[in-house]
This record gives sequence, structure tokens and C-alpha cells, in this order.
Amino acid sequence: MLAFQNLQSRGMMMNENFKMSTSMLNHTCRSTILSTIKNRQTFENAVNLLLNEKKEFIVYLVDIDDFKLINEQHGYSYGDYFLACLFKAFNNLLLSTFRLSGDQIALVEETRDLKSISKTITKIRDIVNYASKSESINQSVTCSIGVLNCPEDGKTVESIERHIDIAINEAKAKGKNTDIIYTQSLKDKLDRVRGIELGVAHALQTDGFDLFLQPIFDMNDCSHKKYEVLLRWLSADNKGISIGEVIGVAEKSSQITEIDRYVIDKMFFIIMKYSRQEKFCINISAQSFYDDVFISFLEEKLLEYSVSPELIELEITEYSCVKDIEHTKKNMQRIKSLGFRIALDDFGTEYSSLNYLGKLPFDALKIDKSYVDEICNPTDWIIVKHLIALANELKLDTIAEGIEDSDQKNILKDLGCKYGQGYLISKPKDYKVMLDINEDD
Repeated sequence: MLAFQNLQSRGMMMNENFKMSTSMLNHTCRSTILSTIKNRQTFENAVNLLLNEKKEFIVYLVDIDDFKLINEQHGYSYGDYFLACLFKAFNNLLLSTFRLSGDQIALVEETRDLKSISKTITKIRDIVNYASKSESINQSVTCSIGVLNCPEDGKTVESIERHIDIAINEAKAKGKNTDIIYTQSLKDKLDRVRGIELGVAHALQTDGFDLFLQPIFDMNDCSHKKYEVLLRWLSADNKGISIGEVIGVAEKSSQITEIDRYVIDKMFFIIMKYSRQEKFCINISAQSFYDDVFISFLEEKLLEYSVSPELIELEITEYSCVKDIEHTKKNMQRIKSLGFRIALDDFGTEYSSLNYLGKLPFDALKIDKSYVDEICNPTDWIIVKHLIALANELKLDTIAEGIEDSDQKNILKDLGCKYGQGYLISKPKDYKVMLDINEDD
């Protein structure tokens, strides 16, 4: 294989390509350039031939980051020409080049030398980077790259296309300008995520989730008439899947809004059926909180179950707040007008801005377990001391999470923290056990 041209030569070549003003390119010219580019069918034929000849090769799938912005800012004419020039430059690498779809470009390198991967990736990035600094666009453009070693990780066209998609999607998920080499562990990870998604969908349809409660106790006498509602999926536990992993997958798949509604509906039903008068804290995701339809859902459930909103405190995280302060404030006011209380959950784990504590109408502040764990550390002690003092000045109830021993409780109590939550009093338990509900009564 010929050596790759040096950067100066590449610069001259790319400069010549991009000197032409895009305004001078008519539709026919652009169409001619793009029509000569080999497509997915040609890619599949070429890969099949390599496999039949038992050749060893590497596939690179290149995805231009934020290509949509190039089209929006400079027009589709430029976007087409930009891609055409990239194809011309990639062909100068003496690699087979194919347009699979949109801005996705596949390059095939006939080699078994895995050391060449990093060199080829560098060359690909050099070309994209130089193209983005042409006279026509002059903005930073990066690319995500998925890499597949064949036939070791792909013995058929179908498996090659499937596995290279897994690699590029993982690269894009990790952020811009990232490259990922396919491994079996990536496929295993994807299979696990898809299994969780299917399991969540089934659990929502069949009432397969359980609700557990953990007491929120008074620091003075450890009495409690308030509980945090926690979701559990016991069948997932048997497969080594934590509820945290389930929630993480649900947030990415947008199933989290369905889970939020499931918990609220089930908890409201429990309150109505057993005539409970305790107070219950329910976690709400950012997706639900910013969905105006969710507030209508709350109104409907209040009417359906005749539950007093004073029994419910909705917990939202810092992440839910900082996305759009004005929208946050508007939605909080609407929710509070229905009679619900709102708590800021896990304070200290994300942005930890004191700014919105005074701007947003919270009723309570939950101090994250990470601070409670280190409360004997002088630095954390000082932070928690001033945080509690500020919350008290703002008339917010303070709740310390993750209290596991008496020393932590006593320190927090002395600092003025009003409520606590943690294993010191009780682990989370099934709601029937925690509320002493006997179905036979």
C-alpha cells in the first residue's frame, strides 16, 4: 500500500477541493459528484468478495459530528459538496470508500496489521479537520469513528453491518471526536440494555414492579410518619441487575416517564385503598418534570383516587432544575398550586448551585449521602453546617440521607438538621410490611 501523503500535500489537495465557492456549484454538478460515490449495496458486494476470498480487512465507519448543523448554517448545497470532497480525500488514502447513509462513510482497509488502526484514524481525523477549516466554512468539524476487525469480529455482511453499528453508536454515545473498536463486550452490553428495556416494558404492562418504603424520621425522637417511595424490580435482582441500572437504562430509552406514572398511580391507589394518612415522597425524573402533560396527569390522578395532595412530596434532582430555571419555576408553581410539596433531592451531587435555592419554591432540601458519609471530616462538616443554616433561613425542611450510625445522626442533629433517612432506623421494606398492612384484615 502506498504511503499516505504528508500533511502539506494533503493540505494542498484539500485546499484545491475547497477553493471553489459553493455558490458556483449547480445542482447538476453536486448530483454528479455524489452519484459517483459507491453506496451500501456496493459496500456489501465488496465485503462479500473479501470474505469469500478469506481476506483480512478492517472497516472504519465515519460519522460527521453535528453534520445537521453544517446543512442548517451553510445550506444543503455546501453539505453535499463537503461530503463529496471528503470522499475524494478519503479515496486518496487508497482505501475503498462507501457512503452507507446520510453522512456515514465506510472505509475498508485490506490489512491485518492492527497497529495501522491508530494511524488510519489519525489520517481520517486530519482530513476532516482540514476540510472544516477551508475558506468556505472555517468552523470546527469532528467525527466519530467505529472500527471493526474482520473476519474475526464479523464473518458475514449482516454481522459486519450490525457490529460496526454497535461500535459507532458507542463512540457517539461517549461524545464527539471519539473512536471505538468493536469488541464482544460491547455487544454483550447492548444485549443487556435491550434485555432491560424489554423487561421494563413487560413489568409496566403486568404490574411487575414493587414499591418499597424507607422512613424519614424526626431527628429529636426518631419518630416517623413520612416515607420515601422506592421502586424495586425483584426479578431483575435475581439476574444481577440493580434498580439503579434499570433507572439509568429507562432514562435513556424514555421509559422513565412511564415508570414515574406507574409509581404515582400505584401509590395513589395504595393511599386510597388503605386510607393512609402518612406522607409519601416520590422521585420524579427530569423528563416528567418538564413535560406539561405530566402535570395534567397529576390532576387526573388526584380526581381519580380522591387523594389529598398534602400527603405527597415530589422529589426532583438538581439536574432537573438547572436545564431551564424559568420553565422550572413555572412548573413548580403549577405543581404546588395543586397542593403538592416539592423537595430538592441529592443536593451536592450535580451542580450544587445555591443560586436557585432562593429563586425556586422548594419546601425541603435533601442532603446527599456522600456528605453524610464524610460528616466527621472537618471540610464536609463545615459545608453541611452552612448548608443547613442556609436552608433553615429559607424556611426549608432539611433531610439528611444515608444515616447509618448514631454519631452521624447526633452531629447532624446538633447542626440543626430536622429529619433523617437511612439504615440507622430502617432499610427500605415492602410497603405492606412497612405499613403493617394485612390483606386478610
